[in-house]
Amino acid sequence: LTDFWLLCPRGRFYKPDYTPCNSPVNGKKCIQECGIDSSVLERYKKAEDIFYSMDRIIAPSRFIIKVFENNGWKKEITLVRHGFEYTCVKRVNKPVREDGSVVFGYTGLLTKFKGVELLIESFKRVKNDKLSLLIYGDVYNEWVWERAFNYNITRSAEADKRIRFMGKYTHDDLSKIFNTIDINIVPSTTLESYGLVVTESLSHNVPVIVSDVVGSAYEYV
Repeated sequence: LTDFWLLCPRGRFYKPDYTPCNSPVNGKKCIQECGIDSSVLERYKKAEDIFYSMDRIIAPSRFIIKVFENNGWKKEITLVRHGFEYTCVKRVNKPVREDGSVVFGYTGLLTKFKGVELLIESFKRVKNDKLSLLIYGDVYNEWVWERAFNYNITRSAEADKRIRFMGKYTHDDLSKIFNTIDINIVPSTTLESYGLVVTESLSHNVPVIVSDVVGSAYEYV
């Protein structure tokens, strides 16, 4: 179980307005609050059958296990953390900047449920010329609304020269990226099932600030 797909058709437990959901109520809440047709009731039943037909179930975080338990799916789930290739980590000791400046970072998808919009608007409210924000990543896919979201957040940051969009990156770029930022931010507004970005950051000795809905992040911070 790497997400909440069996429980939630969206996979991440969020409503159409991107506010968090805590339970599908056997699919009834999907109909009432998300506007999904009644076929979701049959979907829920099939998902439950799949869950109970497994000989062994594993999950990468205690948070995923807790969500399934809280929704009444009572079958043993074994915790097996995702691995990380630490041999790829190239740490560079960053000197403290004499001018007292601090570089914040964001690494990941540029999509609404990741909270990038919230991060930008929050950062703009902090009036301090010694702070900067580097945003690494690209849109989730080529869907029109994803591109529109990317355009909107780019426009909203234009007036603040402290914010820079750094574009796409690959796994091989991680060490270079984390040697340019002092603190990484994980501002997700919907449930995160495991903390890959958190793990990547901490492996490079870069501390993280996480939002209080990133359930699994508490297991790493």
